[in-house]
Amino acid sequence: MTKQLKILFFLAFAVLSGNSLYAQELPKPQQVIQFSGIIFSSDTINERIPFVNIRVKNSRRGTVSDVNGFFSIPIYKTDTLIFSALGYGNFEFYLQDEVPNNRLFLNIRMRPQIYTLKGVTVYGLTKENFKRAFLQVEIPENAYAYKIDPKSLPTSDEIKMPPPVGIVISPSELLKEIPFIKNASDKKKHKKRVEKAEKDGDEIPEMH
Repeated sequence: MTKQLKILFFLAFAVLSGNSLYAQELPKPQQVIQFSGIIFSSDTINERIPFVNIRVKNSRRGTVSDVNGFFSIPIYKTDTLIFSALGYGNFEFYLQDEVPNNRLFLNIRMRPQIYTLKGVTVYGLTKENFKRAFLQVEIPENAYAYKIDPKSLPTSDEIKMPPPVGIVISPSELLKEIPFIKNASDKKKHKKRVEKAEKDGDEIPEMH
């Protein structure tokens, strides 16, 4: 009987010791903080920035500010937040002080970023060059593709010429120069002349 008690006592001691060691090895839960705020532009007093992308660095957690620049996201005390938006430089934020009640509200100010683009020079075409290139367009059976005769394109010297002053290019006038459109227009005009001649009793004109 005494031997059995010793065995039971030994087993109970081993179980309690194992639980104590396991509890000591478990990582302590991190402090979760509800971080909220409003995002402003740094060059104004009260201009809010909507739809700012907010993500936790080196993780897949994140959120987006609403149309009024407001955001709210749960974070750990050791997290680093990255704020990014079109037209603004990235802004990083991390906690430096203790947060009472695990709640924090701050206004974030992002600095505008200016992008410098290379200049582009635009040259205009004369009416004759545009008309020539337009009329040389081949309309294939496949309406989703077309070819342009390289000979119809203006030369480099013609492109460098300044656009003429006071010339207005009408697309409707250019379309009238296309053969099948011009023929259709002539037939329509001739039909009207025939109807008028029949009505007035005059001689029916011939189509030119």
